[in-house]
Amino acid sequence: RDDAGAAEVLILPVGADADLHTDPVLRGLAADARQAPSFGARRGELHVRHRPEGLTVERVICVGLGEAAKVRPEDLRQAVGRGVKAAWERQREVRALVAAPAAGALPGAPEDLLEALCEGA
Repeated sequence: RDDAGAAEVLILPVGADADLHTDPVLRGLAADARQAPSFGARRGELHVRHRPEGLTVERVICVGLGEAAKVRPEDLRQAVGRGVKAAWERQREVRALVAAPAAGALPGAPEDLLEALCEGA
């Protein structure tokens, strides 16, 4: 989709047991990642997909959050930070987007989750 603009990387938080996004393309990418043998969306895991269909970014870096009901803002901050680090390790000057989970998809106050997401990025 053209809404990714000039970004080269999309960082996609993925819950092990729940869809965190309402966009059908993002939900599909998360579901595909959860099916990968090397990625169970457990906390700390990464899964990279190159040139995903339906998006203009070169890579999607899926970051595992574990069970959605147990995710704390700090977990989201760390996961996004791992995704950013993975993007930078490959290419120092990179434009990235972070897909914020949908409101209510994770426990906690939305402002705390958004703050954590921004701090991680």
